[in-house]
Amino acid sequence: MILELITELGAGGAERVVFELATRLPQVAVAALDGRGVFADRLRERGVAVYDLGARRKTDVGVVWRLRRLLRELRPRVLHTHLFHANLLGRLAAAGLHIPALSTCHIMETRPRPWHFFLDRLTARLAAGEVCVSQAVADFQRQKTGLPAEFFPVIYNGIDLEKFRPAADREALRRELNFPAAALTVGFLGRLAPQKGVDIFIRAIAALMNLAPELAPQVAWVVGGAGSEERKLRELAADLNLPHILFCGEIAAPEKFLAALDIAVMPSRYEGFGLVAAEAQSCGAAVIAADLPPLREIVADGENGLLTPPDADALAAALQKLSVNPDLRRRLAAAGQQSARRFEVEKMANEYRRLLERTELRVKS
Repeated sequence: MILELITELGAGGAERVVFELATRLPQVAVAALDGRGVFADRLRERGVAVYDLGARRKTDVGVVWRLRRLLRELRPRVLHTHLFHANLLGRLAAAGLHIPALSTCHIMETRPRPWHFFLDRLTARLAAGEVCVSQAVADFQRQKTGLPAEFFPVIYNGIDLEKFRPAADREALRRELNFPAAALTVGFLGRLAPQKGVDIFIRAIAALMNLAPELAPQVAWVVGGAGSEERKLRELAADLNLPHILFCGEIAAPEKFLAALDIAVMPSRYEGFGLVAAEAQSCGAAVIAADLPPLREIVADGENGLLTPPDADALAAALQKLSVNPDLRRRLAAAGQQSARRFEVEKMANEYRRLLERTELRVKS
C-alpha cells in the first residue's frame, strides 16, 4: 500500500493531484495533517481510506508521533508526501521505520523562507527524492538547497482531459451557473489568497474600464473560489466602483466554471505549476497568465495564450487585446486546448507509479 500524506485536504491544486493519484493508483490510502476539507469527502466517496492526523495548527508537533504510529500500523511500501509541512514531518516520522519517504514540491517559494530550504536540505538524507511539478521548481530547489539534480525528478501535474473539455453549449452552461448575461465572460478560479493575485485582476478590471469604458456592458467578470482574502477583495471591488464582479464562492465543479469562460486569468505572484491555467486551456478558454517561470512551461506567449507581468496595467492591456479581437481569442484557445494534452492525468499517474516502484525496489535492494 502507498500512503499519500498532505498538509490539508481543502480545495487546491496539490490536493487535486493527491485525489487523482489516490483514485488512479492501486492500493493507496491518504493521510493529512489536517484531514478536513472537500477532498476528504470526495476521497471517501470513492472508497479511499482517509486518516485525519488532527493537526489544527502548524505548531502541533505531536502530529509527528501520531503519524509515526499510523506508519507502524499501516506499514506502507512508500510514504509519498506533498507540500512543505507534510514533506518535513513525513520524513521525520518515517525515520528508522524502513519505510521510504518520497516528497513532492508543488511550489516555487519566492517569499523569504530561508529556513524552509535549510530544513529541506537538513532532512534530505531521510528522503528518497523530491519530485518537482515543473522544471522551474526543480531548478529553483536545486539552487536554493544545493542538493544534486538527481534528487529532483520532474513530473508535471495532470489534468483529466475527459472532464476538463469545452462545453457543448457555453451559453447554456453560463445560465446554469447563474453568470451574468454578456457577450464575453472573463474569470479567475483559485484560492482567494495573496499568492494568486486576485487583487491584481480586480485592479486590472478597473484600469480596463477607464481605458475602454465601451467594454463595460459587453463583459461579465466572475471570480471563483474562497479564501482568507475574500472580504478584502470584495471591499477592493466596491472601492473601485466595480459592483458587477460576481464572486461565486467555492466551486464544486471547476470543469464547468472554466468551460463557461471565454478568457481565464491567472495573475499569480508565484506558482509551482499552474494547474488552473492548463485546465482552462483544456476547457477551450483563452488564457492570460503571469509571466513566471513555471507558467512559461504551460503558456507560450502569443502562441497558446498571453503572458503578462503580475501588474494591473499590463493585465488590463492584455484583457483589452483579447476582448476586442475574437479571432486572436479563438486561435489562442484552440492552440491552448491542443497543448494542454501534454498534461494528461494518466501520464502523470503512470510516471508516479514507476517512480514509486523504483523507490520501493531501491530500498529493498
